[in-house]
Amino acid sequence: MASDLSDAILEQNDPETVEAGAPAYLLLIDGLIRDNPKSEDLLRSGAKLYGAYASVFVKDAERASA
Repeated sequence: MASDLSDAILEQNDPETVEAGAPAYLLLIDGLIRDNPKSEDLLRSGAKLYGAYASVFVKDAERASA
């Protein structure tokens, strides 16, 4: 599920939709990772999404690196 949702977000062709909706999914994936911290699929999905979101939408360098 996590990889399918991550792929759907990363393949979305409307950046405004992603910018508005991705934070909710980032919080969701954080919760899933917290429940299953050794899941490679969840960790990979979280890393891809956080990296993509931070590099495209976060302008504050300190916040982006977090």
